[in-house]
Amino acid sequence: RANIQGRFPTMALTEQGSMLPLQQWNDSLRGLAQTEFANVHDVIIGTLMPHMGHISMDQNRAFRIKLSADGRQGYFGWTNPGWGWIVDKSAATKLTAVYDGGLCFRTDDNWWLSVGTAPSRKGYVGFFYHQNRGTWEYNPKTKRLKSGVNDAVMSLHSGDSYIYCWPDYVAADIELEEV
Repeated sequence: RANIQGRFPTMALTEQGSMLPLQQWNDSLRGLAQTEFANVHDVIIGTLMPHMGHISMDQNRAFRIKLSADGRQGYFGWTNPGWGWIVDKSAATKLTAVYDGGLCFRTDDNWWLSVGTAPSRKGYVGFFYHQNRGTWEYNPKTKRLKSGVNDAVMSLHSGDSYIYCWPDYVAADIELEEV
């Protein structure tokens, strides 16, 4: 073991010509990189506009969904069984983000957020058994939560308080607030 370890370098040459232990040399390069490339992160993030498509299962974080559109604002709420609608913060439904073939949201009593596909409730956002769960993509830059069921973003309709994923309705700005 000592023979193998002895073959690895323990010192590095700096630009000034002096030798530093590897840890100090690494720390000096990190500081240089942070100075030289200070704005690269913002440029890359601004250009690529990445979205949070997956949340690690080990996080198992709980959220409330806050919606706003056309001067209306509120939180995602529901009564079991039922469809989602806008409520005040105290009545908001707590959802846990889980990765299950994609980003999914479920309630503590194991109902899964999805979008209705039956003709009478097509586009309505509600809760379903696990086998009918929907997957979601959240883009924090555009504040859109898109359903994998119908590829439409969460939206509101001026005529009622239900929550939809329907392309003809006003797209809602979405914020995932940790509980």
